[in-house]
Amino acid sequence: MDCGVITSKTVLLLLSLAFWAAAAGLSYVGGYVMNTYRSYDNFLQDKYALLPAVIILCVAAVMFIIGLLGCCATFRESRVGLGLFLAIILIIFIAEVSAFVLAFVYREKVKSDVQGTMRAVFDKYDGKNSESAVMDYLQENLHCCGVKNYSDWTTTQWFNSTGNNSVPLSCCKQNLKNCTGSLDQPQELNTQVRIKGLAAHFHVPLPFKGSGRKKTRPAELSLICFCFSLPRQGCSGELEAGLQSVISYAMLVILGFAIVKVKLSISFPVQNNNFLFDLRAFFSTVSH
Repeated sequence: MDCGVITSKTVLLLLSLAFWAAAAGLSYVGGYVMNTYRSYDNFLQDKYALLPAVIILCVAAVMFIIGLLGCCATFRESRVGLGLFLAIILIIFIAEVSAFVLAFVYREKVKSDVQGTMRAVFDKYDGKNSESAVMDYLQENLHCCGVKNYSDWTTTQWFNSTGNNSVPLSCCKQNLKNCTGSLDQPQELNTQVRIKGLAAHFHVPLPFKGSGRKKTRPAELSLICFCFSLPRQGCSGELEAGLQSVISYAMLVILGFAIVKVKLSISFPVQNNNFLFDLRAFFSTVSH
């Protein structure tokens, strides 16, 4: 067996192992995206928003099988198996590109879906129904209050019916046992985000004249501690940001695997014509 065949087999084996690793990674990403979407499916109008995650999981399953096929074809030196292996690589690449495009489309669609659906769920809040449980779950987990901000609650029927000038307890900050949700104590609610930091100020004074010659004061370094609060965005903004970050994460993973696959396929050695062949030869063999 010459060096070209050994090199070809080595690359094929590495490519098969890469497929198994990619299958494991894509399975995790697809499951993570699907689980995140299902947690907030009440706020997503388009049920096809899960389509990119489904495609990712299907691609992962097929990639695992392809990795197994590649290993078998490598050790058996099967021309049909190798041709099928290369053909499916192309199909998988097309599927990954499709998932990437769909993820990009739904990433832009998330904003309109979330705002419209959340407002409908928000208006049905009465503290007892399923919509109330969903809204409380959202506010507790995202540490937010209201659709845009906490003042949205003042326009609801639930707020007018209670008559105690308060918002749901799910708006309270964590670890506050005595919080009643009263608007008279907004510091207890998820209405602001507190930012703390440390800034350095370095001052170099200019030279000055004294006693007939120039003198320079030593440079001064001072540390300034700052702390301020900013209004926290409502639950719609928090949910949009969370879902879009999940989609962006999935897109980057898909793109990364696709690039690696293309690079490995391009570097696929074709140094021994008795062992490796192109797709055209494979299809001609199958047709005959």
